[in-house]
Amino acid sequence: MRNLFLAMSAAIALSCTPLAHGAEFRIAVVNTQRILNESAPAVRAVQKLKKEFEPRQMQIQKLTTQVRDLQATLEKQGASMNEADRRKNERDLADLSLQLQHAQRDFSEDLTLARNQAFASVSGTVQKAIVQVGQSGHYDLIVDKGSVLYASPRADITDKVIRALASK
Repeated sequence: MRNLFLAMSAAIALSCTPLAHGAEFRIAVVNTQRILNESAPAVRAVQKLKKEFEPRQMQIQKLTTQVRDLQATLEKQGASMNEADRRKNERDLADLSLQLQHAQRDFSEDLTLARNQAFASVSGTVQKAIVQVGQSGHYDLIVDKGSVLYASPRADITDKVIRALASK
């Protein structure tokens, strides 16, 4: 709501600004979420994160399988096991479950941190590309599509920004 108010206020303020006779006031919209999903820098960042975190994800899957298998063994054979074996398997299950929980938490925290860092960098690149497209297209105002109630498809420059980012 605040973004909508700011965008409308900026549009009203700029529309009241006297322009040179015959000058055209150009407004455009961009879908920054789409740019952050589809642009070349964003796609590369996601691929890099997947490659970096895939080994840890595989470890977590392996631990999950071990926990599941040990739990199934205890459920099926626990009653027929001698007391020492059953207690050992229960301790092993508790240890593995704890390892799994720690691994999942660490993975999630590290992935979130890495994703935030990667997209902070991509966001800066996207911002520069939007400014570049705005300046080269002689736009007076560019607003995010998420804060606009209606915009003609003609005013949408998202594809231009994505193309500008293709080489970056």
